[in-house]
Amino acid sequence: MINFASLDLSYIKDLISYVITNWYVILPVAVFFYLLPNIVEPLTIFGLGFLLGAVYVQPLVFNLVGKFYPQIVTFFNQNSTLIIILFAILFGIILYGLYKSLIFIGSMALAFVGVLFIFNTFAGPEFGWYIRIAVGLIIGIIAGSFSVKNSAKFVGFVAVAVSSFVISVVSLAFIKSYLFKFNDFIFLWAILILSLIIFFLRINLLWRKDK
Repeated sequence: MINFASLDLSYIKDLISYVITNWYVILPVAVFFYLLPNIVEPLTIFGLGFLLGAVYVQPLVFNLVGKFYPQIVTFFNQNSTLIIILFAILFGIILYGLYKSLIFIGSMALAFVGVLFIFNTFAGPEFGWYIRIAVGLIIGIIAGSFSVKNSAKFVGFVAVAVSSFVISVVSLAFIKSYLFKFNDFIFLWAILILSLIIFFLRINLLWRKDK
C-alpha cells in the first residue's frame, strides 16, 4: 500500500505556490483555454510562428536580401511595421502547415512500420512485398489523416486538464484565505478532487457537442 505521508510533494507545492503568486496572469489564460480548448492548438502554433517570424525570420531575410538588393531593404525600412506584420503572419501560417505535415508524416511512418512488423512477424510468404507495402501505405495514410484530424482534440484535452488544475488552485486558495482555514493536506486533496470534477464537466460538455 502506498504511504501518502512519505511522498515528496514539494514540487507540487512549489507549482501551486507559483500559480497562486501569478494568478492574475495565469487564471485568465486558463479560463480562456478551458472555455475554448479546440483553438488551443492552432492559436499556440500560429502564435509561435508569428513571434518567430517577427523576431528571427524577418531580420534574417532583411540581412540576406540587403546584400544583393539594397534598394528593396530601403523599401522595407520605409514600411517596416507593415512588413514585419506580414512576415509574422506568413511564417505563422507556414509553421502551422509544417506542424500538421509533420504530424501526418510521423503518424503515417509509425503506422507503416507497424504494419510491416506485423506482416513480418505473423504473416507467411504468401503475402508478397508489394502487398505488405500497399497495406502499409493504406493504413499509414488513414493513421496520418486521423492524427491530423484529432490532434487539436488531444491538445485541447491537455489544455482542459491544465486549466482545471489552475482554476481549482486559485479558487481554493481564495477560499482558504478568506472563508475557511484548512491544512495543507486537505488543501492538496481538495485541489485534486475539484480539478477532476471541473475537468470531467468540461470534457463531458465537449463530448456532447461532438455527438
